Amino acid sequence: TAARDLISRAHARGIKSGSSGAGLALREEVQKLLAGIKHNADEFAAHAEATYRGQTKGLVEVPCALQWAQNSTDVFLGVKYAARWSAPGAIEVVDVKANVSDCCWDLEGFGHHSNIRKRYVVNLALYEGIMPSESSWSSSSVGRLTATLRKATPGVKWPRLTKAKGKLKHQLTTWLDMEEKWADELQRNTDKVKKSKESKKDAPSPSAAKDKGKSDKAEKGKRVYTPGRKEMMRHWKHLKKSLRDPRTWANIAFAAALVVALVATVCRRRYDTVRETELAGCKLGHRPDGPHGLAGVDGQADVDGQAGLDAQGGLVSRDTNVQAA
Repeated sequence: TAARDLISRAHARGIKSGSSGAGLALREEVQKLLAGIKHNADEFAAHAEATYRGQTKGLVEVPCALQWAQNSTDVFLGVKYAARWSAPGAIEVVDVKANVSDCCWDLEGFGHHSNIRKRYVVNLALYEGIMPSESSWSSSSVGRLTATLRKATPGVKWPRLTKAKGKLKHQLTTWLDMEEKWADELQRNTDKVKKSKESKKDAPSPSAAKDKGKSDKAEKGKRVYTPGRKEMMRHWKHLKKSLRDPRTWANIAFAAALVVALVATVCRRRYDTVRETELAGCKLGHRPDGPHGLAGVDGQADVDGQAGLDAQGGLVSRDTNVQAA
């Protein structure tokens, strides 16, 4: 205000005196002073920027809001220098650095919002690999940035942007305009890739065809068994497996002992019955056909060696063919 008054007074005096030399000299002096002040201010701003540029300690870190879409070959990413997409972002962001690798995309930049210096970051571990050499990024409008990431495997639709399924620190939404723009192209090319993969999967490889031919020949030379034969073979395998068990042999030995004891008991009873029958016949005075009395050839009983009872009830032998002397 004082400089303006001084220039106005000098100009008025020059008009009254009819000379403008003093006014021109004053104006030139003022312009030189203003140029010097502006130069000093620019130097001070540059010094302050250089001093605080690398100092990130204590700065507020803001995860940038993101939008994304995709087509068959690329992933499109929109970045806003704000925590939410609907919130106002930083007007000017400096020292923006983007790091693109095979699996990740990172971003860092510094800006002011509400007179507070903030550090804006993006840290993404992507769903699948990308090609860093063919990916790019650039500033779009004020407070925004866009990136195009080339898919390492084209024709594959990503179900999500990041590898992790959990909640991200970034606000992530769908880029609706880009999604609508590339929807038909994405669907068409992903269907082609799926069909080609299915055809390759169904087509047998040369080695598989060769193995199949060998298996067919083996099947032709293989013996075919009837259901009854298969059942018998199954029981035989089960029996061989059972015979390897020591308990099976113990059971067999026990069963054999029971059979021997049963046969011995039956034979003993049979012998006792025959013996009782013979004794009973001797007591009655006749001899049954058998080893002690056989029938003759002519049907008459052979009386030689006929047994009888003596007075004491014992057995005596009597020869009827021998005459007494």
